[in-house]
Amino acid sequence: MRIDPEIIAKTPEDALSSALESIRLRSHFFGLSEMVQPWGIVIGRQPSIIFHVQIEGRAELELHGEADRVWLEAGDVALITHGRPHTLRHGPPAHDEPLEAVLARSSRPGTLRNRPGPTSERFLCGGFTLEDGLSHPLLRALPDLIVLPPVGREPWLESTLQFIANEAANAAAGASTVIRRLVDVLLIQCFRQYFRQNAGVRGGPPSWVRGLGDSQIARALAAIHREPEQPWTVEQMAAEAGLSRSGFAARFSLLVGQTPAEYLTAWRMHRGAELLRQTQLGLAEISLRAGYESEAAFSRAFRRVHGVAPGRFRRLDLPKAS
Repeated sequence: MRIDPEIIAKTPEDALSSALESIRLRSHFFGLSEMVQPWGIVIGRQPSIIFHVQIEGRAELELHGEADRVWLEAGDVALITHGRPHTLRHGPPAHDEPLEAVLARSSRPGTLRNRPGPTSERFLCGGFTLEDGLSHPLLRALPDLIVLPPVGREPWLESTLQFIANEAANAAAGASTVIRRLVDVLLIQCFRQYFRQNAGVRGGPPSWVRGLGDSQIARALAAIHREPEQPWTVEQMAAEAGLSRSGFAARFSLLVGQTPAEYLTAWRMHRGAELLRQTQLGLAEISLRAGYESEAAFSRAFRRVHGVAPGRFRRLDLPKAS
């Protein structure tokens, strides 16, 4: 999935828009789960983002290795952003079983059911594989678990969730294709909701999210995202933000957790990786578009960040977005 770059506004929100526009993903819809209590589903570590949408009833969500557990109520959306192993259950852990075992017993395609009986919980499960794996700059700023309750959500998010639930329940011809497209939109909308709710929140560790909440730092982030090929200096970034050089550098590092130069390099390397995967451009052109005057300088920086040379990176067998 790719969001049309023509819709990106040249405002401070462009920092978020440009990051979202750069996400390329493939959705994997596991299905509609109709569970009979007691039950538990164990999902192992995944190279993807996992989502759960609680439609009816409630379920306990446990991230493995964490003491705290979260109860998902009807209407909640949960995102496990870094592929952490986790368990969904309603009942004692003795009833937990691997997802693969439940899938193997399910008789109707697209529907998970643990055993016959009256349904107590219904929820949607699915996943997204990103071309960057889980190393996309946006994902690194996210916590392992995000839960978005119905309260405070935008109407368009509610409409998307209802549409997905209806398609899953009806199982009409072409439903799986429709659902895959809808869950692509669901992920983007959830990201937007999370960042808008958390940008500018005081406290917590430095992150891209905190930088997004500062209007002056956000302007600099947006400019870097729009034109990573420009020969940016700290002075020029500070001018975009409307701050002095020293004031900008200090505030950027405090909020984002990286110096302006470190962030610029990280985004350029992300842009370079994107061009290597998505285009047939030569290394010289990619180097220029990523802000490097020579292939050698780009290759050195790329190897330092990604651990492999650009040519090797391009040859890797990576999943492509649909």
